[in-house]
Amino acid sequence: MEILVGLSQVLTVAILGLIAAFSYWLDGVRIAFHESDAYREEAVLLMHEDSALMREYSFQSSSLYETGNFTGLLELMHDAQAQTEAGRFPLPLWREMDVFYDDDLNKEQILSDWIAASPDEWVPYAARAEYLVGEGWRARGAELAFKTPQEQFKAMRKALSRAEQDLRKTIALKPAFSGSYYNYLELARNGVGELSEREIIDQALLQSPGSYYLRYRYMGTLEPKWGGSFAQMRRFALESQAQRKDDPRVYQLLGYEYQLRAELAMRDGNYEACVQFHDKAFEYGDLDLWRRGRASCHEKLKNHDLAIADLQVLGMQSGDDSAFARIARAHVAKKRYPEALAAIEKAMALSPYRIAHTNYAGWLHSKMKNDDLALAAYTLTQDILPNDPYAAQEIARIQLSRKQREAALPNLKIAIEYGSEDARKWYLYADVLSHLGRPEHRDALRRYLELVDRGVSRNTRRIRMVEAYLAGEGEFEQ
Repeated sequence: MEILVGLSQVLTVAILGLIAAFSYWLDGVRIAFHESDAYREEAVLLMHEDSALMREYSFQSSSLYETGNFTGLLELMHDAQAQTEAGRFPLPLWREMDVFYDDDLNKEQILSDWIAASPDEWVPYAARAEYLVGEGWRARGAELAFKTPQEQFKAMRKALSRAEQDLRKTIALKPAFSGSYYNYLELARNGVGELSEREIIDQALLQSPGSYYLRYRYMGTLEPKWGGSFAQMRRFALESQAQRKDDPRVYQLLGYEYQLRAELAMRDGNYEACVQFHDKAFEYGDLDLWRRGRASCHEKLKNHDLAIADLQVLGMQSGDDSAFARIARAHVAKKRYPEALAAIEKAMALSPYRIAHTNYAGWLHSKMKNDDLALAAYTLTQDILPNDPYAAQEIARIQLSRKQREAALPNLKIAIEYGSEDARKWYLYADVLSHLGRPEHRDALRRYLELVDRGVSRNTRRIRMVEAYLAGEGEFEQ
């Protein structure tokens, strides 16, 4: 009897598995009926228009916030929301809340003061909620979950719980603001709040039935790692096609599943599959995330020209400075230094205050044997961050090659004080101090001996020489 019960249970599981597999396959057949190049082109065009609008409004909102013009900020947000509700402006307004997301110790107090001054306005509550969501993620940290202490998760949930209070207030004042539901989905996914993800999206879609951006966010909660499945993702993407007339962007949801499969293939080191899944995703749209991901797969496969092709589009479409920086590195891998320099200069034009770009430009100029231009690039870095150890080290190297020891000394000191502990730097520092007749070169040599790797044979002669010199039994060979 027990055997029969066991067999019955196994058979039931097998039948349910077959039904699920058939349902998944059938959804795939249904998706095929929706496939259309025209739908894809319309969705892609609208997304490009959205990106341009996002950049424009992001710049305006940042400028207004930084100058303390909260009246202007309210007017901007009200205008955008009014146009969104009228169907003339499908821009996801929640993106403009990014100006409130970053880590600024004074920002929460500023936003609280704004709420106190305008208690019946929805924008200040939405803004503080955005800040608190960011605060939650900063408390959690960027490590993998199993490496993250529980105290950090507790701190995260505490911040998100505070964000929920502001989101409730925002929804009460402005139910049509999609950003509240967008952030609410983030809270629910992390176990904060009483509503489930499905309840949140259902409530959100009552306000914005065709919203691609809200649907895209909800798709993230259906990923297997959050308790969902590929079948659920495919089903929701398919259901969303009924709203394509209201928002053609929803066509791109059909590619979400393949993007996720590409990410998993990338994680597992299956880079060929990663490219193939990305290619499939691109049949339904063209998202920056997809291009960035496929470029990473090509980079792993050393298909540098294919990576450049994706990154070039990404850089031109979204003004992404990091895309041009990656193009530069891809050209370097092919030893195309002039092309790499042109790419990093585009990155610098887009983001002139990123020292990673200015330092890389310096390195490229040095590689091309142009120390004057390298020096100029590293000097730009020091204008941004005076104590950057890499720029100081490279400037010192150029100065020493020109016998400018006095000028090199302060840069060597920065490289030592702010950079990683390196025996070679201390030896070079000692050498320059000795040339300049500074007695502290002996202290620098002692530090060299503390750091040097005595297990490397090529260091043996120098170590013996320094030890003898410090013992008064020899000369310091400069």
